[in-house]
Amino acid sequence: MMDKFSEEFISLMIKHVYTIPEDEYKEHTKLSENGQSLYADNTWRGFACRATRRELIEQGWSVSAIRPSDYIDVFHNEKTVTIGHIEMDFENEKINSPVYFFPDRGIYATARGNNRVYDAWLSWPCYPHGW
Repeated sequence: MMDKFSEEFISLMIKHVYTIPEDEYKEHTKLSENGQSLYADNTWRGFACRATRRELIEQGWSVSAIRPSDYIDVFHNEKTVTIGHIEMDFENEKINSPVYFFPDRGIYATARGNNRVYDAWLSWPCYPHGW
């Protein structure tokens, strides 16, 4: 079962992904056919090219146990678009997390707490540009 934070993250990404021009979107999704896959078998290869934008976001998002600063610092000098914020009280924690899109890599990311990063790659299941 998905928690409210995850639902908000997915909702913001779905709204934004439809604003990306088709040619830019395809630059990222074509990596899903010939890039380095996260999976040894090729079950998901090409998914980003076959799926709707919504399906890609819903299938390809993930949560990693990593310090947000370690994840976000990789993008230090890159173009960053803040597509929204996730604001809520969750388990005695006041959350106000910006949701970023890194257009040169086709990556969405946000953080929750000190050890959790939520992300989605438009090249899923393959690594994004420059990863």
